[in-house]
Amino acid sequence: MRRTARLCALPLAAVLFFLPPFKTAASSSQEQEPSSQEHKPSGQEPETSSTPEGSRPRVGSRPFQTGENLKYQIRWLGLAVATLRLSVEGPLKWEGNTVFRFRSRLRSAGLLRHLIRVDDKITSYTDAAGLFSRRIEVRQREGHYRGERWNVFEGGRATYGRPKRPPRFYEIPGPVQDFLGALYKTRAFDLRPGKSMTLKIFNNKKLHPVRITVIGVEMSDTLWGPVRTLVIQPDFIENNYLKSFGTTWIYVTDDRHRIPVRFESRTYLGTMIAHLVESRGVPSGPLSGAPIRKLKGWKSPAKRVKESSGGGLIKLREIMRKTPKNNYKKKDYKETNKPSGGDGGS
Repeated sequence: MRRTARLCALPLAAVLFFLPPFKTAASSSQEQEPSSQEHKPSGQEPETSSTPEGSRPRVGSRPFQTGENLKYQIRWLGLAVATLRLSVEGPLKWEGNTVFRFRSRLRSAGLLRHLIRVDDKITSYTDAAGLFSRRIEVRQREGHYRGERWNVFEGGRATYGRPKRPPRFYEIPGPVQDFLGALYKTRAFDLRPGKSMTLKIFNNKKLHPVRITVIGVEMSDTLWGPVRTLVIQPDFIENNYLKSFGTTWIYVTDDRHRIPVRFESRTYLGTMIAHLVESRGVPSGPLSGAPIRKLKGWKSPAKRVKESSGGGLIKLREIMRKTPKNNYKKKDYKETNKPSGGDGGS
């Protein structure tokens, strides 16, 4: 029963910004433990992220502010399966530093909630000046499963912790982002079509360089009517194993607030779409007021994925009969992880 419940939670994991489904909360208990050798922290801290000229963070006020609260409806193969809420607090003082506190809450809904109750919470403490991560906390509630973990980033070292287990330490190349803070870091860049930037994202126990590219400008249909958006595509660099999990596109408003209005993902589990259905704390722009449409009966067509009608129930039954590892391209994983004389994330 527990195995079935955990597999049912996998579709929800795909909506998280930079992470492939198998490496998220739904499968953390299946990860292999790395070497416990402690790395010595480096004494020099390089730039927060590697960015080409013209893609530096915008000078002046941030595109987000305290009180911003966004809610999304998540559809998987045509089924409404979850809601996702993102919120911003700060800047505020935390352990002697000025930080933003970003929160996300993922909850199962609709048919999936009858199969498994998911209530996952993530809290990111991100430096207010440099927008690099200082700490991230993950609390998982998936059916009968209960899990907690955290990362602390300080002095060129990442600490990975879980309750009642000794911490593990990993050397990192200076400031990095966690996967939740990376979404807000991306919004703070000077986003323009054709521009790209690279973020160093440390998740769980590994560092992943991710290239963020603005691939175009499009009008997106929303509950607030047509909205001009920038289309962003994250891409794992030099890691075919992670690329094999699927592709994600993020649509953010083409104004100073850079509000994500839609996420589209194509994964081995099927297509996933998250639509913005509620916005609070947005001071101006098309999303500052109440929606002009009602969610019931509204369905915005996806642009880059095909949302199958009625296929969700069939796919759900298939997932419940399979183990996650049967869906992965192990060949790509082996080729990617050949010894190359250094850490793939450095």
